[in-house]
Amino acid sequence: MNTILLIVSAILVSSNGKRLPSYIKPCRKDDPNLNKCAKEHAIQAIPAILKGDKSLGNPPLVPLHLDSIEIKPSEKLTIKLIDIKLMGLETIKLYDVSIDLKHRHVMTKQSFKRINLEGQYSIDGKLLLLNLHGSGPANLTFDNVDVTYGVYYKLITKKDGKQYIDQNLTSNVEYSLGKSHYQFDNLFNGNPEIGEQLNKFLNENGSDIGKELGGTVSETIGAIVTKILQFIFTNLPYTEVFP
Repeated sequence: MNTILLIVSAILVSSNGKRLPSYIKPCRKDDPNLNKCAKEHAIQAIPAILKGDKSLGNPPLVPLHLDSIEIKPSEKLTIKLIDIKLMGLETIKLYDVSIDLKHRHVMTKQSFKRINLEGQYSIDGKLLLLNLHGSGPANLTFDNVDVTYGVYYKLITKKDGKQYIDQNLTSNVEYSLGKSHYQFDNLFNGNPEIGEQLNKFLNENGSDIGKELGGTVSETIGAIVTKILQFIFTNLPYTEVFP
């Protein structure tokens, strides 16, 4: 998560603004239907967040551009992706929000119909008995990505005597994947027959790759949510976040 958070931090630049954007509507802390209110308001805000907001330093997230990702499905295999375009965040369906003000914990559950990554790859190592080497274009697709995001927050008192949410948030992400598909071009120095056979093999037997890539995608989503929470809510008095 730390590597992904650093990448996303470079993309999303925190704002020093002290007003909620118009599309972010707070919920009263004494609302007996607080979770329902938060879910409804979050669903309403998602299109604007995905579109981007220059005033907050939030770029468009459809698509999301990432510089690089490195994964290690095993000790013997390393896959690097660079110049990545992540698409599909707009397929989000938020179906649960849970806010525990006493323990200062927020949890959301969401699913993405399809997440797609396009970029340049380099691969080196061994999968089962196969030696894998190559570099070139890559296209990776994940269907039905379910992500559970949880975050604990602390309150700090600033010089104005008011309480604020501390920027140091503690988050965790759990995920599950449906069907996945990988296409790595130019494997084995561009030999089309061997490359196609290996891509077929990877799609049929590359569950470890799928788990690692799925985890990376989910961590990226979690890091995006964390940064958005940080620069929207940590500059506001807590009584304005939850009046």
